[in-house]
Amino acid sequence: MRQAAQPELDAWLEGVLPHVRVEGRTTPLTLDDVVLVDLLLFTGAYFPQIHNDLEWTVFMGHGFQAWHLLQNEYDQGGNLFLFDLDTTKWQVPIVRPIMLRSHDGVGAEVCANDSSDYPQVLERKQQFTELGLRPRYVGCKPGDTLIFGCQTLHMSDPRPLPPGYPPRRGFNMRVVIREPDGSVKVDCRSNLTSYLRFQGYTVRKRINELISEQTTDGTLPPKDEPHVGYLHNVGRYDFI
Repeated sequence: MRQAAQPELDAWLEGVLPHVRVEGRTTPLTLDDVVLVDLLLFTGAYFPQIHNDLEWTVFMGHGFQAWHLLQNEYDQGGNLFLFDLDTTKWQVPIVRPIMLRSHDGVGAEVCANDSSDYPQVLERKQQFTELGLRPRYVGCKPGDTLIFGCQTLHMSDPRPLPPGYPPRRGFNMRVVIREPDGSVKVDCRSNLTSYLRFQGYTVRKRINELISEQTTDGTLPPKDEPHVGYLHNVGRYDFI
């Protein structure tokens, strides 16, 4: 990431962190407590599918997401849906990122969100309403920031803007909170490559080195079994 942008992001994050609560933590978060693992500048509705993000297949500690809207000249709409869940209606627990897609036009599939071309189907419903989703619309205005947790399902507003309006613009990030010793807790199982494919050489090299250190016989456990490792001496912007 360009170093010139870091002071501005630091200042923005310092305004965000007082609003973040971490279970079991009694002291306020500071910049030294967090690591950005993804930063995205977006235009329009770039992901109009209900999901939570695949970064959380890799980073196992506490974390949060923050969205900031820069431009939206159409004042009749925002840019995001959030979904509350009634998980009593589900057969599978939500323990990893998922995405929802239609099935046979009326039903729904709950799939693992691991960026694969053929994601694992975790559960099927005959009617989409059986998922127990409660949508909330976020009518952000330019300058607004939204903070939500790792497991919160969300979706870009897919509705087209009226003619003559420019697309919405903003940025969002995924932020990991360090362990008490300052390390970053990760899952070293082999399917973390679905995260690494989007990252630069330095990030891939560091995490692959960690995998080598964590495995004594050159193999990893099955991908459904987490294999915990800890990254040390990670800078706040090393991953972006």
